[in-house]
Amino acid sequence: MPADWGLEIGVLSEVLRHSAPRRVCQIDLADRYDHKHQVLSPDDASGGLHRMAGDIAKHLLRTLAAADVVLSEGVLKSLQASYQRRAEDALNDYYAVSRFNGLVFQRHEEESAVATFAAL
Repeated sequence: MPADWGLEIGVLSEVLRHSAPRRVCQIDLADRYDHKHQVLSPDDASGGLHRMAGDIAKHLLRTLAAADVVLSEGVLKSLQASYQRRAEDALNDYYAVSRFNGLVFQRHEEESAVATFAAL
């Protein structure tokens, strides 16, 4: 069982491994949950959201490998390109909605996050 940011994906994969998918549901474990807000740390893969995303991706890929799911280099590159395209499209949508509603949208910070996660 992962002891880092991959804990949730690890628990979910174990639940799916031992249960029928129709028996799995989402629940709230607590009335109040305080997220540990992290900085992006785009230049440091050992900290912040950069580490968090890396840990989660690592455990997801390990879970798939353990289930004999083979992802070729081409498939991984396609996933990466698809993520980046969809994330950039979403940023354009969020920017338009924020402008329409008179909200501040920190586009540079969001673009930095997309670039950081795409490079994982």
